[in-house]
Amino acid sequence: MFSVKIDKKAEKNYRKMPEHYQRRIFELGQVFKLKPVPAQEYDVTKIEGMDNTYRIRIGTIRIVYNVSWNTQIIEIFKIEWRGRAYK
Repeated sequence: MFSVKIDKKAEKNYRKMPEHYQRRIFELGQVFKLKPVPAQEYDVTKIEGMDNTYRIRIGTIRIVYNVSWNTQIIEIFKIEWRGRAYK
């Protein structure tokens, strides 16, 4: 079972999101505990040039996270609107 850590800046952005996005991101956190790459449930893409780093698209929100397979830790380091996520 994986544990989920959220970067402080990502958590700050999460708290600014509308409630319906917060609810969907929270549900994603629950799914992460069992499936670190939930490709069947969400739009997941591996980020090129980075090891074990993925992007999930939820509406106009992008969540970028890293999976540490050895320690079973998922670190969410970016929760951002689409236009600002890749800058």
